[in-house]
Amino acid sequence: DCALLEKKRGNEAASVELFTELIGTPNPHRAGAFEELAKYYEHIEKNYLLALDLTEQALSFAPCEPLQRRRQRLEKKAISRRLL
Repeated sequence: DCALLEKKRGNEAASVELFTELIGTPNPHRAGAFEELAKYYEHIEKNYLLALDLTEQALSFAPCEPLQRRRQRLEKKAISRRLL
């Protein structure tokens, strides 16, 4: 909740730090934290390879169609930019 609140406030550094803490320990919010970090790295940092890696890790915890679509989109972006 704190990480999402910081994200809403526009405090990206704090939200990334909190989401990073969440992915480091087993908890029920781990997949969501991976997904939020993937969104950050895709949209803010434009680091498509890291976003793709984070998305794949999210999928390993919570396989679902929206994450699969995100992975496909990131793969296309990485290929079009010759990163893969």
